Amino acid sequence: MPSGVANGTHLFPFFSDFKGSNRVLLSSLETAVLASVFLLALAANLSGMRRLLAKKRKGGGPRRLRGASGCLVFNLFCADLIFILAIPLILVVRWTESWHLGEPACHLLFYLISLGGSVAILSLAALSLERLVSIVRLRPSATAPAPPDISDQEYSV
Repeated sequence: MPSGVANGTHLFPFFSDFKGSNRVLLSSLETAVLASVFLLALAANLSGMRRLLAKKRKGGGPRRLRGASGCLVFNLFCADLIFILAIPLILVVRWTESWHLGEPACHLLFYLISLGGSVAILSLAALSLERLVSIVRLRPSATAPAPPDISDQEYSV
């Protein structure tokens, strides 16, 4: 385990909080949930990346991402993959209650988790901003003529 001990408490947050007689049962349930999340997220991200890259241009040209939206969504898929790759390591630490990969790997794990989370948040913010800009561009300008007001017109039957 890394040298992150302060006042007898570990700064490594991936040790299991389950203690006592129900530890094995609760750890098994936790493992099943985390493994399901990992497999589902892995399959969904890889499938999404494949579908995003499989879009062909009109005319049958080579595959490529279209515009800022495509790049940002692909970036989001990559960030999520980086983030979920830590789940198997966390599961091992929860069961063994020790870290055997050394201090550099511990720091790398924290870095990858932080990187994945930060990139996902920034990608979502950039995607939202890109959508906002595309909506604002669709609004009529202040100099454009206003649509006619039909409430003032007379109608005869």
